[in-house]
Amino acid sequence: MNLGIHLGKKINISKRVRLPYTQYLPTVVATTWIFTLFVAMMEAGKCDYSKYPDKLWEALTDGDVQTASLREISDVPFQLAIVEGLVGFCAIAIPSLATALGDIVPGVLVMILITVRVHSMGVFGCYDSDHVCCPQLNCPNELSTGYISGCGEGAMVYWRDKNNYCPLPPWFLDYKNTCGQLSQAQDVVPCYTYGCSYNNTPLRYVANRVWAILSFLSLLGIVKEMVVIDMLKFGSIKFLTSKKKI
Repeated sequence: MNLGIHLGKKINISKRVRLPYTQYLPTVVATTWIFTLFVAMMEAGKCDYSKYPDKLWEALTDGDVQTASLREISDVPFQLAIVEGLVGFCAIAIPSLATALGDIVPGVLVMILITVRVHSMGVFGCYDSDHVCCPQLNCPNELSTGYISGCGEGAMVYWRDKNNYCPLPPWFLDYKNTCGQLSQAQDVVPCYTYGCSYNNTPLRYVANRVWAILSFLSLLGIVKEMVVIDMLKFGSIKFLTSKKKI
């Protein structure tokens, strides 16, 4: 019985395309999901208005409620982390689908990385009236303050408390007399969402940067697998195959 080794046999993948299992992309996707779940757990209970005293609700006007509603923005960085996790999972489970979509998959990841992750850090600068670019937001830098921009002086506000960045912050009751309306007080909601200060919003400051790194790694991993699939389709990759002869 002879064992013959044949070099350069092309693989016909006209059937279902599946890549050999590699650790890189699955590890990045799993890390994205685990880290995003960790952030969600750490932020559980944020902006739970049921714990606010009745005195605050009695002091609110219709204008205050409307302002709080307008400041209730979507948590874009967190939601995009879920999108990136889903895209990565689909690229692993159905690599042929990612390839069939062509540049759409890496294009989406590039848009997320550049227009949200990197832009919010102010790497490429901010434009006027930019509501997602940290250098433009004039966020609090001190750990605590007795002065709120647009309101004036009042009780001490501890900026490490994530509830102080809610659309309706608990400190508004103490500043109601000096503010008059909530609309006069600085909108600090984006300061937390985009993690603009490591001292005051350490969780989101780290999270948004970790998500940016994971987004970049996912982009590299998905592009790599798409290139490998294309090379397989065009027969550019050849494998060592063995065949037994009796």
